[in-house]
Amino acid sequence: MCFKQSVTKALLLLAVALSYHHMLAQVTPEARLTKYGMSDGSVIRGISDNGKWAVAYGSNGATSEYSYPKLVDVENGVVTELLSASDAESGTASQANDVTDDGKMVVGGISGTPAYYNTETKQWVRLEVTLGNTGGRVMAVMPDGKYGVGLCTQGGYDEVPTMWDMATGKQISTPNLPRVDLSGTYENMTRFTGISADGRYIVGCVDYSYPQYVMYFLYDRQTESWDPIVFDYNADTNKFTAKKSGVLSLDGICISPNGKWVSGVLYTAEDARCPFRYSTETKEVEYMMRADDLDKGCVVIDDNGTIYAATPAVSPSRSLSFTTTTGMALTSCSSRGMASTTIPAQATTAQVLPQPSPPTERFLQAWHTSARTTTCWSFQSRLPRLAPR
Repeated sequence: MCFKQSVTKALLLLAVALSYHHMLAQVTPEARLTKYGMSDGSVIRGISDNGKWAVAYGSNGATSEYSYPKLVDVENGVVTELLSASDAESGTASQANDVTDDGKMVVGGISGTPAYYNTETKQWVRLEVTLGNTGGRVMAVMPDGKYGVGLCTQGGYDEVPTMWDMATGKQISTPNLPRVDLSGTYENMTRFTGISADGRYIVGCVDYSYPQYVMYFLYDRQTESWDPIVFDYNADTNKFTAKKSGVLSLDGICISPNGKWVSGVLYTAEDARCPFRYSTETKEVEYMMRADDLDKGCVVIDDNGTIYAATPAVSPSRSLSFTTTTGMALTSCSSRGMASTTIPAQATTAQVLPQPSPPTERFLQAWHTSARTTTCWSFQSRLPRLAPR
């Protein structure tokens, strides 16, 4: 009787294993690599939170101005030019930095002024530039298109961090912003670079000329306060101190859609580069500074705090990795061109091989841009749920 029960149990376990293997095969189809040939030198600059749309722009060789903005429908590969034929021919200064989840609003700038492109009316809509400012651009937008953030320019290198109500085009007040860089110098060079999906958290930086002086910060609109990322600030002495010894500066900061995580590239005093993870709720920082974490530049961080990074950190052609506190696992090709999250992941930890548990699909879309060939690629794959070790 016991022998029969053992055989029955073994057969059941085998059936479950085979069933899981079949399910896994169904949700992990072959990866699809899509090529976008852009003869004007445009490369991917941003991607919508839901991963359905991307934006690109290039540079006018004659004037060195950014131009040729585009909207990419990722699902069918259609690339839409956002300039009229005459403006495209003349290389009118313009940018496309981010796009809403419905693909109807592309934010950036036109002729040096902050603006968005309405894909339904096929028109650029300029946003407010207040007295004393000369222009600007929108760097990021909420997925529903409610608010956008970026900067206004004042001539030369002076910049003012700016938030807009996209429906009215008017600016929104963001009081109590930082004005000093990591050296303690007061700079009139501050910009917003990203915003959480609910509009509460904004990431930005003060000073952008020299990496060792750039101070990245998180601004909380609810409390109207800011917090330096990976550094502590003493207002009495006007000095910044790294939370961990050996940390020199940061670069490539990004925020998760839910606003709970910030990541980017961390530079050490030994000139090494590695990812880090910062919790906006606890203000705690986790450093990925093991030997196998070095020379990996963060591309994006998702709602669960999973970091998607690329290596080598400063090369235009790199491979994509993802990591949590359990380690790093190589997955596919990408580059720094991926500017916002496209991975609505359900898993909270990562491992190279999944354990036999019910798979949960995760949609991964990454971008590869080559500085030498003006060719853009999109990579799509579905990953199963990855169980903890």
